[in-house]
Amino acid sequence: MVFGLFCLASFWIWLPPASNSAPANEDGPQDLVTRMAAYEAEIAALIPVTGDRPLFQADRRPIAAPEAPAPPPEAVLVLVGILGDGDERIALVRRSTSEDLFQIEAGGQLGQWTILSVDISSISVSEADGSTFTLRLDG
Repeated sequence: MVFGLFCLASFWIWLPPASNSAPANEDGPQDLVTRMAAYEAEIAALIPVTGDRPLFQADRRPIAAPEAPAPPPEAVLVLVGILGDGDERIALVRRSTSEDLFQIEAGGQLGQWTILSVDISSISVSEADGSTFTLRLDG
């Protein structure tokens, strides 16, 4: 009984004072059930936050910053095979980030790479920055 009276008194203190004039920005009086539903939604949104960051603890953690997504891996040129016979050779290459195959002969380009020469088991490649490297067939 005493607890019920205490709850009723605390609820009465919590309510805003009644006024004779309705607020200008509302269509009509707002009933208690609607206000309680609005407060309930706000409180429900705070419950997970208080579990992660307790409100009254000295070691309360700040809101964690979202982690930045990892940058996509840089594409690398992969030599898959060499087609042709004699002086007419075509390199079969792909980017490391894709399964698409490209047939490129000496002097041809694929993105930032230029195929300088195609040998029996390797190709010489130049990058856009001027550096050159050789790719060999495995096995």
